[in-house]
Amino acid sequence: MNTDYYSSVVDIVRARRSSDRPAIVDGEHRLTYADLDTSSNRVAQMLLSLGIGSGDRVGFLGRNCAEFFELLFGAAKMGAVVCAVNWRLSAEEVAYVLGDSGAGTVIAHTEFLHMVPTTLRIVVLDGDSNDSYTARRDAAPNLDPNGTPAPDDTWLQLYSSGTTG
Repeated sequence: MNTDYYSSVVDIVRARRSSDRPAIVDGEHRLTYADLDTSSNRVAQMLLSLGIGSGDRVGFLGRNCAEFFELLFGAAKMGAVVCAVNWRLSAEEVAYVLGDSGAGTVIAHTEFLHMVPTTLRIVVLDGDSNDSYTARRDAAPNLDPNGTPAPDDTWLQLYSSGTTG
């Protein structure tokens, strides 16, 4: 297998030769690689504006959606780590995972907000206020922070349920 094609995970969305091809299909919502590159740049700038820096953990508590991938690649571009939390966990388990990961900010769908500890900064994923994920992302500049994770850098943190079967 040729591993020299992409030097890092963010090169996947920076790939200019396939910029017009579909990257994410979420129901009727479709993002090309160029769209995903742009939206992940904006998400990276949004995270920076929230005071999130390299190595910081950002929780994600939501259902499958295109925004997860915007966050994943945006965080990787600026050095942050996404901690994806299973929405099927209990509120106590969610609190444990977020606490153990060190996440200070959580991006969450409205239906799961009751599970997020109130001590954390919350960005509502599907809200329509000026401080919602969409509003913050769309207001952020399309500037690539030009970060590139090293091969051994963490950019995604997952917790398993501990079961094997």
